[in-house]
Formats: sequence, C-alpha cells, structure tokens
Amino acid sequence: MARTGHSTNTTSGRHRVRQPQSQKLTDKEILELKNYLPEWTAAKRSEKRAIFTAIARAARLFAPKLDQKQWKKRKQVYKTWLFNNKKKKERKDMIKYGRKWTPRMVVYQQKREEVLKRIEDEAVVKRVMAELDDNELEKAKETAEEWSNNCPPPEIQAQVARKKGPAYMEHFRTRCGGNVG
Repeated sequence: MARTGHSTNTTSGRHRVRQPQSQKLTDKEILELKNYLPEWTAAKRSEKRAIFTAIARAARLFAPKLDQKQWKKRKQVYKTWLFNNKKKKERKDMIKYGRKWTPRMVVYQQKREEVLKRIEDEAVVKRVMAELDDNELEKAKETAEEWSNNCPPPEIQAQVARKKGPAYMEHFRTRCGGNVG
C-alpha cells in the first residue's frame, strides 16, 4: 500500500482518517537553519549526514518539547526545509558570446562570396581550403588566432551580427524579462 502522508485506522468496518499534524517551525528554528544553510549547501553528499546531525542538535534547542516520534518527524521537516531553501545552481547562458576562431572559419568568412558562388554547402569550404597553398593556410591560422584573441574586422562582425542578432535579442528579452520594441 502506498504511503499518502496520513494513516487510516479501521474500526469495525469504519474508516477513520488521521490527518498529519503540520509542524510549523519557530522563528528561532528557522534562523538556526538559515545559519547552517551555506554549510549544508556546500557539503558533499557524503558529509551531509554529519552536518545534518549538528544542525538538528542546534535547532532542537529552539524546538518545543517533543517525544521521540515527534522528534523524528521534526527532523524530517528540517531536512525538507534545507532542501527547499538551498541555493539553485547558476544557469549558464544558452548563447555563447565569444568565439574561438579556426582557420577554416576565417577562410569561410574571408572567401565567403567565392564559397557561396560555387554552392552553399559547408563541404565547399574544405575544397577551398584544400586549394590554399601553405602560405595562405598559415596566414589563415594566424588570422584565426588574431580574431580569437581580439576580434574580427567590422565587416565580419556585421555578418555575424546579422546572423546571430535576432537570437541574442530574443535571449535578452526572455532571460531579462524586458520587452524589446
């Protein structure tokens, strides 16, 4: 039989439902739990049991008088409170703002018109790169490093902005809660 948070007693065919008693935490208990919250959040899984024991002992000083069964329930309330109030992990942005430029990307950007004239297919860039002599390839590598460390020329930045700009604006609109326009 699944546990539902309350128990059912049967007496001569009748069902009597006993509702769980909600155990409200006192302000002092909550304050004590808040004091330990950073330590609890930062702890590794293997350390949490020992830390929780210390938290429960400290909070018990401010709890009302409880028998053993009630104390077990109270500790569960403490544990639930700690899990519900721990800091959420910082989410990483879905958009990558920087870029690591590769020689291939440089060739594609610099010789874009040539590539697009042949066919708008990513495989064409391989052919264009294969046709480059060693000097041109070395220059593309140097340019890729330059663009990665600093930034690409304004015309390349403009091409990337035209391509990625709408996605950036949508990201800021939804992430920051503001309205664009």
